Amino acid sequence: MPYVLRHLASLLSAGVGIAEAMLSVANSDYGVISEEFELIVRDMRGGASFEEALTRFEERMASENISRVVKQILRAVKFGGDL
Repeated sequence: MPYVLRHLASLLSAGVGIAEAMLSVANSDYGVISEEFELIVRDMRGGASFEEALTRFEERMASENISRVVKQILRAVKFGGDL
């Protein structure tokens, strides 16, 4: 997960949007986490909101660390903070 977060941070700081950054992770070779990000992207393409897709990801992973990351991302998006 640390490499994925670094990947996301690099893209976000370069001005890429969060959805495109997640697609980039999905298309990368991070193993299971790339597969999970592909499911997030698929959920959003299927009509789920960004928040719903991330919440489903959090539930599937059932990890304290993933839960923290998801909550930070959602908080930053909701309140307009930097990711």
